[in-house]
Amino acid sequence: MTRSTLPAPLRRPLAVLFALAAVLAAAWIGWRLNHPPVLRVLLLDADLAPDAGLDGPQAAALGVLVKDALEIQAGASVSYTVGIPEGEAWSGIRGDALVLRLAPRRRGDDLALGGTWAWASDLQARRSWQRLPDRFVPPAEVLEAFTRALPLPFQRSLPAPLAPRRPRAFWALVEAGGGAPSADEAAARALLARADADEPGNAAIHFARGQLEFFKALQAEQNDAQGLSDAEAALVEGLQRFPRHPRGTWLLARLHTDTGNLKDALEEVMEARKAHPNALPLLLGLTYAGRYAGLLDLAAAAEGRADELWAEPARPVRLQVTFLYRGDWDRYERSLWTKPGDVTNSTVLFFHGQLDLCRRRREEALRHFEDAGRLTIGYAQFIRLAKVYKAILEADPGARAELDALARSRVGLRVPDGEFILNLAEAYALLGDLPRAQELAEKAFYTGFTCARWYETNPILAPLRGSPRWAALLQHVKERQAILEARFPPRRWDLEAKGP
Repeated sequence: MTRSTLPAPLRRPLAVLFALAAVLAAAWIGWRLNHPPVLRVLLLDADLAPDAGLDGPQAAALGVLVKDALEIQAGASVSYTVGIPEGEAWSGIRGDALVLRLAPRRRGDDLALGGTWAWASDLQARRSWQRLPDRFVPPAEVLEAFTRALPLPFQRSLPAPLAPRRPRAFWALVEAGGGAPSADEAAARALLARADADEPGNAAIHFARGQLEFFKALQAEQNDAQGLSDAEAALVEGLQRFPRHPRGTWLLARLHTDTGNLKDALEEVMEARKAHPNALPLLLGLTYAGRYAGLLDLAAAAEGRADELWAEPARPVRLQVTFLYRGDWDRYERSLWTKPGDVTNSTVLFFHGQLDLCRRRREEALRHFEDAGRLTIGYAQFIRLAKVYKAILEADPGARAELDALARSRVGLRVPDGEFILNLAEAYALLGDLPRAQELAEKAFYTGFTCARWYETNPILAPLRGSPRWAALLQHVKERQAILEARFPPRRWDLEAKGP
């Protein structure tokens, strides 16, 4: 045996140093296991060939299923961009983002979920793309084959299938647009009923049914309590089949937020984030419920974390209304961007007009309301309200009748979206009908909108402030907000970064 040639006085300190290094290495490995690097994915618009056998809404439905797979199996943060970046545009995207463009094709009941992928850093340097295998497989195998072909750092096991496994059910879900708002709701509802009959209990089908019924109720001409009840039942059933599913949780939390159940909305999102801390739908759910509850510090922290996870920092997560209420209007305005043909453009344009009014920019507001009112694709209630605001600004005598009709359709038992009802109150304030504006501001509160700061600082509602009735409303708002602040203190937020 060879003896150490080190002097005895040096052996012990070196042994201690080696032991300490081993402990530090083990601690670092343990930290990395609990804080893996965040996989940011930038999903581009699908590349549909003329013979793909699919249309745009069907490709979008497939994209949603892919997004679900990446968020749940790979713990990814998945974002979108506008169009297809070219040339220098890649420089605005994080270099560590995985850029992905699908090119799906259908042949009978089989699907080839092909396309291309690249790291953004490679595109910035030499625009090199990798091709995904373009192989037709049955629906039961398609998502598994797709994720295997990507350079994912890890893949988690699933508690339930992410999509229907039977071809007839799978294609019925896709043909229904995955439950996204559509021009033919009756046809989409029939397709989803067929999918549910073919593969009962599949979570994705329940989420699609819940989404379809929820957005139908949001845009209904009259109070649709049955539609809301059906939507909630479908979403709850889906989450029982697939607990903590990010998209399903976001949909249910949004429904609960819009119907005033803020406590459950926040609890649902916080619980799901324990399993999926980087999933953007859950952060968006947290900001939405947080701002409704008046917990603006919570909502702003969630907005900041979402911006950190977004693959394209130059174009932030859209509609950061939190910063409107906080008074950071420049930051809010940066989130008001539109995408050609996107259903949310109606909301973006309306809110841009509202911000212009807050800033006393009448002509700019009129232009944004006019643009929103011309849309044929979008949320019907915002398109109608934009037309009302335009008519008010132009002193159109028909503005009052249209506003009354819209208000009648939105105000009643369990009518969703207190934030929208407050927008109606603002319209009445602009018309000079302060009693009606006060009444609708109260209804916004009873529906669940509890942001005291916005009640206190909203420039459009300034004529209401100072009356005893307004003071009483504000006291009620602050009391409810205080209850929510006590239930959701900062120690519960869990919004620190889990990885780089």
